[in-house]
Amino acid sequence: SRHCKTAFKPGQKPPCLCSGRPAGKLRGEDERGQMMEDVQALSEIFTDIDPNYIFEELQSLPPTPDRCVIVAEKIANNKNAPKRKFLGELDRSSCVSGQEKKFMDEIDVEEAARGRGMFANGFPDPGTASESVEYKELCWLYLKNEFTMISANHIRSILSLANGRYFLARSMLAEDVSGGEAIVFAGAKRRRKKGKREAGAKFLRKPRKHEEVPERIKCDAFHREYAYSHKEAMIRARKNEIINDHENRLAICRAEGLLLTCECCFEDEVLPEDMVECNKGHPFCKECVRRTANEVIGLGKFRVGCLHMAGCSEEFPLFALKESLPKSIFDGYERRVQERDIETAGLSGLERCPFCSYAVIMESKADSVFRCKSPACGKESCRWCKEPSHIPLRCDEVEKKSEKDMRCFIEEKMTQALVRNCWKCKRNFFKVEGCNHMTCSCGAEMCYLCGKRLAKGKYMEHFGEDKPCKLTTNTKAFNRKRVQEAGKAALSKYREDHPEVHNLELKYNPMGNGKGKKKKIRQAKSKRKRKRRR
Repeated sequence: SRHCKTAFKPGQKPPCLCSGRPAGKLRGEDERGQMMEDVQALSEIFTDIDPNYIFEELQSLPPTPDRCVIVAEKIANNKNAPKRKFLGELDRSSCVSGQEKKFMDEIDVEEAARGRGMFANGFPDPGTASESVEYKELCWLYLKNEFTMISANHIRSILSLANGRYFLARSMLAEDVSGGEAIVFAGAKRRRKKGKREAGAKFLRKPRKHEEVPERIKCDAFHREYAYSHKEAMIRARKNEIINDHENRLAICRAEGLLLTCECCFEDEVLPEDMVECNKGHPFCKECVRRTANEVIGLGKFRVGCLHMAGCSEEFPLFALKESLPKSIFDGYERRVQERDIETAGLSGLERCPFCSYAVIMESKADSVFRCKSPACGKESCRWCKEPSHIPLRCDEVEKKSEKDMRCFIEEKMTQALVRNCWKCKRNFFKVEGCNHMTCSCGAEMCYLCGKRLAKGKYMEHFGEDKPCKLTTNTKAFNRKRVQEAGKAALSKYREDHPEVHNLELKYNPMGNGKGKKKKIRQAKSKRKRKRRR
């Protein structure tokens, strides 16, 4: 069978289907040229139908003048005709993993379309670049797998324009493959000189192989953005439906005289379902109540009072706030109200989870472990010091978070002081023994004491008895001194940057000049043994 060897551009004007060509069969170049005209004309009429399907239908009929009309009638009556796919775009449902499905289930299309929930205003901060290495790697792999007919260079340039964000890059690539680019039909062949590539080509001649995404790469920020891109079209469509329904409902209520007036902003065309009342019955629009409630909650208050100009002393009930506020904000407000009610009740033995708002009454003083029963938390913590459960250690034997942060900072600086870097290949190393003339595996030479670059074969000009650096020194003593100085400088720096821990004593001091954690634990154990003997 013959195949079309030219490209179709959707922007061209369609030729008339009833062209005045003579009846009878066409042959040779006339037949191929007319086939292309018919495909082009039908593709511009049926823009959502796959051009390959149109080509096959035309090819199955003899080349007569009414062939184009016959195929047009067949497509119009065939509801199952294959739809056009964007060039290079995969069926995304086959790429969805279990992790993305979990985030998709968290996105409520109705809530987002109504301006509530996590994605009420679209994806948060779409213009900010992500610093996560995992995010960048996943973004690159997913875009290459979704757009297998687009060159990697073009995807890379689009990613750069989109500031490395997946959602924006995917939208731009979708515009590229659907906006005016030439579509090559199945079986088309294009000649190319051997050994030459088209400069700046967007599309490949053959689809790229699908790459497996390693399971080790995980990034919740990317999977959340990917899930939103899956449902963004549904959210947009549902938002348009809500706007149209609202306009129709507004016209009906205006004709029947059912519109109400808000007593705060005095908007006189408010639908009855968009109004809420205080406990005294004063009506207000949900937008005014939402703005007031957000301000009150932001100030840490609990009472959302009536907005009536006459000075009503009533407040809005919880169900009215639930209808006006986004779900996440109302849930937080309701939780705070419940916490306040529990505190004012004056219950004895009431304990709270230090990691969430869950509370329970613990009557026994012997039970020192708080077990959170909240499904979102479920952590075990110490009842007395509010740290994660540390049984069998006592509270004074456990390293607190502030102590751990300080210790890790000091240890990092001490490690950096011990390690040297090659000036040429930047490889890390440290010396255990030997002279101070160091030669890296890349061939670079340097001094271990000062790190200065040395010329090949002239290293003895740098070392000497009358010079700052000596060829042989006590390596262990030098390393110990350098590490101790770095530790003291790090401790001073940390206390300067964190005044709240200025007087904090470490249970485990990496410099070894304080009360060590292990020593303190041994002392506590020996003390308990002496008590048992008595």
